[in-house]
Amino acid sequence: MPQSKQPAILVLADGHVFYGHAFGKTGTTTGEICFNTGMTGYQ
Repeated sequence: MPQSKQPAILVLADGHVFYGHAFGKTGTTTGEICFNTGMTGYQ
């Protein structure tokens, strides 16, 4: 299956906008982003 670069835009609730390329199924969706800076397991 050929891979084509589809333009994508990520808009956060605080107004920040990020431009990039999508992968996977195309369409519009909403969701939650989780980010963890924990260092557990890095010993």
